[in-house]
Amino acid sequence: MIDKYLSAPRRLLLIAGRSKAELVILLVCWGFFTQTGLSTARVFDVVGPELIPKVIIGLIAALVFLQIFLDILRNGTVVSTVEEEGVSVSTRVAAFLFIAVTISYLLLLALSPLPYFLSTALFFAGASLTIVGQINVKELAYAVGVGLLIGGLLQFLFTQIFVIDLPTWAHHS
Repeated sequence: MIDKYLSAPRRLLLIAGRSKAELVILLVCWGFFTQTGLSTARVFDVVGPELIPKVIIGLIAALVFLQIFLDILRNGTVVSTVEEEGVSVSTRVAAFLFIAVTISYLLLLALSPLPYFLSTALFFAGASLTIVGQINVKELAYAVGVGLLIGGLLQFLFTQIFVIDLPTWAHHS
């Protein structure tokens, strides 16, 4: 806990030092926000290419600001979700696995060796197993089942309702 007798600038520096993740998320949001809509490709969106991404980015930034504000209200400190001694090895491994799963998903979408719904199902299953932290038959079955459901629903939603072109399957007949 930050000492209540510290000066306000010193207290703010300590709070900012403990909220590095929030600051990184805000920087990424700012970067995406400034780059949204710069594409010169044809757009088939009714509302334009900028509205939905900018609204989502704005919501994420608002939630991060809310988190920082709520943390400051807790006795003038940012409550860290990580122990003071540092991040455990299992947490680091989980973080790297989640990043690897996300990069793999992006590669699957870019290279299109699988249909969109299947790539999304694999991403969801891998990400959820990484977050849960345990792999057994029950968790694997649940993750794959929900992943297939979400992948199929997103495929339907994007192609049939929003009429958005998704990465096509690069199968060779």
